[in-house]
Amino acid sequence: MTDWSLLIALGALAVSLISVLTRALDKNLSIREHEAHRDAVQRDIHRVEIRLNHIAQTRPTPGELEILAEALNKRIDELIRRRT
Repeated sequence: MTDWSLLIALGALAVSLISVLTRALDKNLSIREHEAHRDAVQRDIHRVEIRLNHIAQTRPTPGELEILAEALNKRIDELIRRRT
């Protein structure tokens, strides 16, 4: 009789240890944690969208770059002529 009770006690102990370990290693989020994570991701996405819009608005167009390149080439040519 004691053998059976010892086996049952050891089995219950093993089941409880497995239960504790699985809960300790569980990576599921609570509803509040999930909402906080979702809100943080949405804020990050919004911040990146704002930065991309700012970059798109402030970068020079190809025409502006061509004008700048022509002006710099003329300036370099003038400096070369002055040196010689």
